[in-house]
Amino acid sequence: MEAPLTLFVYGSLRRGCPNHHLLDGAEFIGTGAIEASFYVRDELVMAIEGPGTVYGEAYQLRDPNHLEALDRFERHPSWYARRPTVVTLEDGRRLDGWCYFKAEPDPEARLTDHGQYLRMTRNS
Repeated sequence: MEAPLTLFVYGSLRRGCPNHHLLDGAEFIGTGAIEASFYVRDELVMAIEGPGTVYGEAYQLRDPNHLEALDRFERHPSWYARRPTVVTLEDGRRLDGWCYFKAEPDPEARLTDHGQYLRMTRNS
């Protein structure tokens, strides 16, 4: 990774969530959304490319080792696959970035209508 990379996160990597520490050293850009469908299976959340909106946060990664560690955590490319996406920030800016999408459909997951991990965890 030569240039800084924008990464969009929507689940447990978000601020205040259990795995946010894995983003230590990344620069918070802002909150925003991507176009994708939001699925849930138990406590596991998944973005799947398709219609809908998934809300989350954008970060800038500067260290190639950081991305490699996140790829291992997300089990890229077998469980989640890091793919390019467009992030629309709350202020209207659009950024080219990357997001971990579910690599293969999960037949036990259910589609949600809200696209928000924080809403799901606070209402459980």
